[in-house]
Order: sequence, then structure tokens, then C-alpha cells
Amino acid sequence: MKNHLTLIRLLVLLSVVGCRRDLDIADLPDGSDSVVDSSTGLTDLDTDTDADSDGDIDVDTDLGLGPAIPMDCSDCPSDGHTLDAMRCAVDLCDAAIVSHNAITSPMTFDMGCTLDDTWAAVEHFGHPANDLAPRRGDSYALLATGGANNANLSHTDICSNGLAQDTESADTATDSNGDSDSSTEMVNWPLISMTDPWDFRADTPLLIYDVVEWTLTLTAPENARAFSLKYVFFSAEYDDFISSPFNNKFYILLNAPQTTGGRDKVINYTDCRDPDQYFDFTGEGCNTLSGYCCYVAINSALSDCCWYPFGSPFAPNPNAASCPGDPPADNTNIAGTGFTCASNSFVDSAASGSSTGWLMTAWPIAPGETFTLTFHIHDTNDAQFDSEVLLDSFSFHEDIDEDGGTIPIE
Repeated sequence: MKNHLTLIRLLVLLSVVGCRRDLDIADLPDGSDSVVDSSTGLTDLDTDTDADSDGDIDVDTDLGLGPAIPMDCSDCPSDGHTLDAMRCAVDLCDAAIVSHNAITSPMTFDMGCTLDDTWAAVEHFGHPANDLAPRRGDSYALLATGGANNANLSHTDICSNGLAQDTESADTATDSNGDSDSSTEMVNWPLISMTDPWDFRADTPLLIYDVVEWTLTLTAPENARAFSLKYVFFSAEYDDFISSPFNNKFYILLNAPQTTGGRDKVINYTDCRDPDQYFDFTGEGCNTLSGYCCYVAINSALSDCCWYPFGSPFAPNPNAASCPGDPPADNTNIAGTGFTCASNSFVDSAASGSSTGWLMTAWPIAPGETFTLTFHIHDTNDAQFDSEVLLDSFSFHEDIDEDGGTIPIE
């Protein structure tokens, strides 16, 4: 059970500095339409039948996306352990659009898994009858803080053991003439964590572990004004650590000379599940119903509930009924992934968890702009329990009515 680690994590929380509620973050979706979805705070939530003509099977005109710009995927390898297969698995089929494609980590993965273990292009994740069929084509990409497709469904890999870059260290050496002199040598310090550069909620940023980043440099077509991506975030941290800073995260980072002014910007965030207990940022640019914003993680409001808050040591009222307004029967079926719900806090284990269900993030881009997109996933506060993201159905679009955002899709 995960419960034996909860006390340890509670002790760690005593050192976490309180939240700041005065942050100014770049604009979220402007929410100018008249219909507001109560679960997300986003607007213009409708149902359609592939009205954006992108050829996939879901509801995705909620952010006013124009038609998808077609790409020919007929000669694109869609599975296998290559970076080309990863590119094709998310339907970036035109190789001319992609000028850089790399999966890296600032840490050295040499313990419970290797960096190669953390990614895969697959035809299906989990049981074939679950709700994780590819949205377009016949495959998708997986990225994880442990093994991405472990046969034993284990999600407790501790992989990183030190920063990948070497560090200078003073040394005293004796050269060939017998003199002692001062010199330096390159060493690899045994560090397994780093601070989260996008953690603004505390005076001291939280430590992150098992960082994996997939970075793509893309050039938008001349008729493109937006892009979108579908995905599902999974975590073994559900539901034990909701409302706590043990909050593994998935960032979509955009860096574009025109669109973001040449700086990294996290473009996927939502309302918070329990903002009185946990939020990532607030202030100008956060226009959710609660006034507080959370990145895509276990504290996102766009999470399938299992049993929280009943019995949770982090809930303000641990005696409250489980999953108010969100019965588990409505959850996305993720059978066979190793992240399925536990029925209560007493049986929750490292072989259980939950997910966000299918989400879509869309964002504007300038026509013809060359930009960098980084899919970043990490463990927060420790490396005990893993998280994973399934990525699919990247599209460029001819138009977008909103400023961009993240929404649930059917």
C-alpha cells in the first residue's frame, strides 16, 4: 500500500513554504463566449461530429479551431522504438516540418530504468477494450517518469541518479616534475533532483525527479494559425496525494519568437480540483471559475476521481463523501495500464492511480513560424510513484477563435 509512505510525505510537507497568491501569469483563454463549462471555467463547450475535418473521432471544436491542415501519413512508421516512429505516432507525418526531434533528460538514468525505457510508440496502451484507442491513425506516443510500457504494469521506477552535465571540482595534483599544483577535473555529482523552473507557488520551488523531455522544433505551414494535441495524463499519485505538493506534472512548453516572445511558456493548465488546498498560480491571466489555476497533474480539476476526499490526509474534510459530482462509473476506462482506480484509501497501492481522461490543448501560432515544443514530465517531491502521458493527434489548424487552452474531449 501507498499508505506507509504517506506519513513520511506529511513530514516532508512541514518544510514546504506557503503559497503566494499574487502572481501574474501570461494570459489563459479569454472566455469571452456566453457559455461557461462548470468543470473547467472555459467557454464555448459544445458537441460536434468532427466539425474541424481533421479525420479523428472526437469532439474538438470547443476552442473555435478551424479546419485541420492535412498531412500525408501513408509512408510514416507509426510504431517501433525510434524517434521517427514517435513523430509519426502523434501524426506529425510531414518530416519537412520537423527540424529537431530528441528525447533527453537533465539527469542520468542509470538506476531502475534507462532513458530509452521512458518512451515508446505503441498501437494501444492497456487492455484492447479500454477507452484508449488512437484518436487518429493506428498508434500514439507514450512518455513516462519510469518504464513507459512495463509488462508488469509497475509504476514505481526510480530512474535518475545524478545530473547529466559534469561539474568542475577543485583538485590537487602532482605533475611529472614532482610539483603540487592546483587543477580542476570534471566530476558527476550524485544528485537526483533539481528545482522545478515553473513552480511559482512557494518561495522555495519544489524538487523534481526523473525528468523526461521530448523536444521538437517545428515550422508551421503558411496557412496555419494554431495547433492542437490530444493526450491523457496518468499517475500512480492518484488519489492518495490530491491536494498535496506530491504532484507529478506534465508540461507542454512552447517557445516561439513571435507567439511567446522567444521564452518558454507552459500552455496546458486548468482549474484546480480543490484550490483552497492546492493551486499552481493565480492573478492576471488565470480566469478559471475558482480564480486559481493548476497545471495538468493530479490536482487538475480535469481528473477522474476514484475515492477522494474520503479518508485522505490532505483533504480539508476527509469525512466528506467520495467523488462528489464525479461518479467513478463515468471515468475513462484505462484498464490494463496499471493506473486504474482503487476503491478506497485503504487498498490504494502503487499498482493503482487514475487519469485525466482525454484532453486537448490548442494554442495560436504565427503562419510560417519556426518554434520549439517540449513535452516535459517529472515526479515532484520524490521519485516514488511514476506518471505517464499518452500523446496523439497533433494538428495544425487554419484558425482559432479563442486564445488557446485545455479542455476535456469525449
